Formats: sequence, C-alpha cells, structure tokens
Amino acid sequence: MKWIVTDALAGKTVSQQLRLLGISQRERRRLRREATVFCNGERVDFHTLPPLAAEISLQWPVPSRPPAWHIPLDIRYEDAQYIVVNKPAGMLVHATAKEREKTLLHALSAYFERHDADAYPHLIQRLDRNTSGLVLVAKSPQAQHALNRNHLASVERTYRALVPGRFFTPYAEITWPIARCKDSIILREVNLTEGKPAVTYVTRLAANQQLSYLGIRLKTGRTHQIRVHLTHLGYPLLGDDLYGGSRDILTRQALHAATLTFMQPYTGQTVRVSAPLAPDMNAVLERHLSHYFR
Repeated sequence: MKWIVTDALAGKTVSQQLRLLGISQRERRRLRREATVFCNGERVDFHTLPPLAAEISLQWPVPSRPPAWHIPLDIRYEDAQYIVVNKPAGMLVHATAKEREKTLLHALSAYFERHDADAYPHLIQRLDRNTSGLVLVAKSPQAQHALNRNHLASVERTYRALVPGRFFTPYAEITWPIARCKDSIILREVNLTEGKPAVTYVTRLAANQQLSYLGIRLKTGRTHQIRVHLTHLGYPLLGDDLYGGSRDILTRQALHAATLTFMQPYTGQTVRVSAPLAPDMNAVLERHLSHYFR
C-alpha cells in the first residue's frame, strides 16, 4: 500500500492519515500490528509526521504457512490474488485454542505448497464450523488489505437454509439488533436496547407444513445473525441445537453459503461464484420437498 502526502494529509501522523484515507479503525489496528511503515524508503513508525509530498508505503513480513493438511478441496474460483473454497460442514476455517490442526487454512496451506508457492491464506470472511459453503480467502496480506480497504462492501453471500414448519411469509426483512448473551461467550440474542444493528432478508423458496427451504441474504454480518434472527421468529435451523433446533432430521445446522459475489480490486471485475447445496441438506430437500423442483 502506497500514497503521497498531499496538502490534505500534511501535518498528520501516518496513523491519522490512514483514517483520513478511509481505513477503518479495525483495519488500522491490524496494520499497526502487522505492517511496517516507510517514508521515502526509510523505516518510521505510525506516529511519524511525514513531510508534504513524501511517499508512504506499508509492507508486511513474509508469513510462514500453517502446517499442511493434505485433503481434497472443492475450489470454486481462483485467480492470482484470491481463492474461493466450498467448505464442508464440520471443518473449522482456522485454528482455535482447542483445535490447532486440520482446518481450512491448513488444507489451503497444502494446496498452495503444490500450486502457488508464494501464496499464504488470509481469510476475508468466515463460516461457522457446521455451516457449509463458500469461503473467500486472499493469497497475501496485501490482497486481503486491498479488498478490506476499498471493496469489502462488495462481498456478498447468499445462503440456503432449512427450518421446521411453513415459513410465515414469502419474503421477510428482519431488523432486530443482536448482542452477546450476558451469561455466555458463545450465544447471541436479539436485544432491542443494547444490540448492534442487524438486517437479514429471507425468501421462502419452497415449503409445506413440515419444512421450509429458505434463501437468505445479509446486509450486516453479526455473529450467528441468521441463526439468531430465525430462532427469534420461531424457526430455528434444523440441526442447530445451540439455538433450539431439532436434530431429528439433520445433525448439524441446515445452513449453506450458496453464492458469493465480490469486486476484484486488482482487475475491477465483479466475480460471481456458486456452490451446489451440501449433500446432507440436499438429501433432506429431496426427501421432503422434491416435488417443488420438478
């Protein structure tokens, strides 16, 4: 990342200039943590006051890849900077304190060893472990930053979901704010006074009295947003026992990221990717609602 100090930026620290350039507070924290800043080729810190017309550049250290996990991957899209993977349910996207191996990032590390030696996986978006579907990953911190800086709002996923009963309307716009439950570090809930804004659009694609197949699009990206909104409406995802869903038909939450669209910042092109419904969800659909799709 590079820029020239203009009149509008003069007299500001590098950190303040990043804010004026439209970099979010979260992204600025990440840059201060991971990047090295140079002013006219000399290393400085983020509190430096660069002179007018100076060239500022940010550089990242070359990271080491996670240990390789050699498994087949369903690659739905790939270019020089980004890759989109159809993640199966049950796979973590990144390591946790309890599970440090066998994640999507470890599988991508193995893939890059074979196909793109200079690449290193950096997540753009995440999926819950038991949600299947499309995950967008950058191949470098620079590519991650390029998308986060200018085009993150262009990243849009649509989902498919299965819920019990007949969903009450052909279309719904859900706008309840969401907050963390006070007695849990995992659970979220609708909280009208302390919650953060959350908007979910739901379309009923097929339904009978026992089951509904839904298409879902998010305007915001709160943790567990789809799960919380549907549960609050009285339609918890099939298999989502964390939020009261029945595991009689499906043993994981019936949620699949089916399409992904983003603006490729290096080419300016709009990329559209799709992934077929996960086999377990498709089997439920075939068994209970197949006549709607003939």
